[in-house]
Amino acid sequence: CDGCPAKYEADPAAYKAKLDEAVIAAQKDHYPLDTCVVSGEKLGSMGETKDVVVNNHLVRLCCKGCEKQLHKDPAKFTAKLDEAAKAKS
Repeated sequence: CDGCPAKYEADPAAYKAKLDEAVIAAQKDHYPLDTCVVSGEKLGSMGETKDVVVNNHLVRLCCKGCEKQLHKDPAKFTAKLDEAAKAKS
């Protein structure tokens, strides 16, 4: 509707967070790796796993520290996820 753009523009971060939550919920159960796509470390081995959404992909990281590297070349890491998913199925 005509009112929706104004609502979105007032707080785009809130809407992005809702979309990210939906992507995480939809993809988490079928995530193809048990290691961090950036460092190769076992997920959970460095504390709480960090879930990030990049290009409609759930990317699970071993720690918050890997997020900066992920954002430097997101296509490289989402390609790794696509390959892992293809190999798994």
